[in-house]
Amino acid sequence: ELRMYLNLRHGNALQRWQRVADVLTEFSDDSIAPVLEKLIVQTSPHAIPVGLGIVISGSVRGIRLYAGMQEPSESSIMDCISGNASMVKDDVHWFCNAIIEQFGPFARQSITLGYDFHLDKTGILQPLISRTKIDVACQRFAKAEGFIPFLHQLVQAFQFDNSQLPSFLSDLRHCFNGCDVEYISLGVDSGIDHLTVYAKPHSLQPAGSN
Repeated sequence: ELRMYLNLRHGNALQRWQRVADVLTEFSDDSIAPVLEKLIVQTSPHAIPVGLGIVISGSVRGIRLYAGMQEPSESSIMDCISGNASMVKDDVHWFCNAIIEQFGPFARQSITLGYDFHLDKTGILQPLISRTKIDVACQRFAKAEGFIPFLHQLVQAFQFDNSQLPSFLSDLRHCFNGCDVEYISLGVDSGIDHLTVYAKPHSLQPAGSN
């Protein structure tokens, strides 16, 4: 499986949305138009397209639109969640408050939203957004003393299995001589369906090697 990223950080908002529409309509019929129009109305007050992710496995299987939030807040995040946002209102409230209480207010453009589109077996883009991702940039606070306990707190709060997290973090330290967590990401569907941690290795040499 190949995952390709296309940078959309050039041009004004209208030009960026037009490029998004050009890509999506290549894989769809007219049914995608109202979905995209609704997304533009919903997100434009708060976010602007910054990239497209393409999943290729023999053929294009999925497309993710990334939109960067200008001034992220709990209310603006809720405004931008596709589907029935009320189903995750309490979870998003807890998540935002937990970050703010632990590390301070969200920085400008510190949150990127991802919108997932899937293609069926015939290669046609489905006229719906299957999931929203909330990616939080952690570079500002990932080295804070309370960050690793905060990760454990997130896993427990959303009732994910955290039995492998300590060994996973230990393996990262050993295999890459440490790492920096760059993003934490919540997947939102009818609820919070996953938590992803993006880490940047310190080195390709394991700890203790010459």
